[in-house]
Amino acid sequence: MIPTIVFSGSVLSSSSSDNYQWFFNGDSILNANTINYIPLQSGGYSVQITDGLGCSSISAEMNVVITNVEYHSNPFKNIQPNPFKESTTILFGENVKGEYELLIYDIVVKEVFRLNNITENKVVINKEDIDKGLFLIYSIQRIRLNRQKRGY
Repeated sequence: MIPTIVFSGSVLSSSSSDNYQWFFNGDSILNANTINYIPLQSGGYSVQITDGLGCSSISAEMNVVITNVEYHSNPFKNIQPNPFKESTTILFGENVKGEYELLIYDIVVKEVFRLNNITENKVVINKEDIDKGLFLIYSIQRIRLNRQKRGY
C-alpha cells in the first residue's frame, strides 16, 4: 500500500504502518522515523513505510514552502528546576509572541512530549508527562506553509 501524507498545522503525518523513514528532496532524514515529521525548510518531503513483513513503499513527494518564519536565538527565559523531581516550569522570554508548539526529544531524537497551541509564556511539565532522561527542548512558532503534492 502506498503511504499518504497529511499536512496539519506545521506537522506532516504519514498513514499508519510499523516503520517510517522520512525523506527531504530524495535524501533520507537522520532519525526521522516516526509517523509525524515537522518540516523545517522548504522542499520536497516523502515517507517510506515498512510493514511487519518487511514490505516497503514510498509516498508521493509533498512540496512544502515555508513562509513568515521568525527565528529567535533563545526563546527560553528559564527552565526550573532542572533537573526536577515532581514538575518543572518553562518560562519563555518576552520576545515570544503568537502560537507555539513545545517539542521535547530524548537523546536519540525520538519525540517524547508535545504541547500544541502554546499562547502563554509559561508551561508546567509534570513528572507523569515524561520519562526520566536527558532531553532536547524545542519551541516552534506555528508557521504558514504552502503545500503541494508531487508524484514521481
